[in-house]
Amino acid sequence: IRHTLRVAARIPVLRVDRSRHRPQGPDERRVLLRVARVEMLRKLGLSYKELEDSGIFLPVADFQVKYIKPAFYDDLLTIRTVIKTKPGVRLVFDYETLNEKNELLNTAKVTLVFISASTNKPIQAPEYFLKKLAEATLLS
Repeated sequence: IRHTLRVAARIPVLRVDRSRHRPQGPDERRVLLRVARVEMLRKLGLSYKELEDSGIFLPVADFQVKYIKPAFYDDLLTIRTVIKTKPGVRLVFDYETLNEKNELLNTAKVTLVFISASTNKPIQAPEYFLKKLAEATLLS
């Protein structure tokens, strides 16, 4: 399954240091990538809330970022979010963040794990989740 979604995000003034750079701390990266991930799932007709309401959680198991260039205050960023492989127990998102000049700022990979709320153990991706991903891939 390969599905790509672009999400735009502007760097707010509260998210920059005095040099007008976007801080490169992991919390800043996590926030932007989470927004992109949540929006991608929403566009596919899926949501974290629905998963949680059905007793499935998706905690982050691995987070990797390769920093290339800084983002600056008021930059409009494009975050390309891709699911390259069919989820099993894990759901892996690959990301590319670009600025308005289409310059690559960073790449990232985030791995989530489907966890049963009742057992607190890993489980396979639910069928309805896989079906929505497959439908979206056929349409894109």
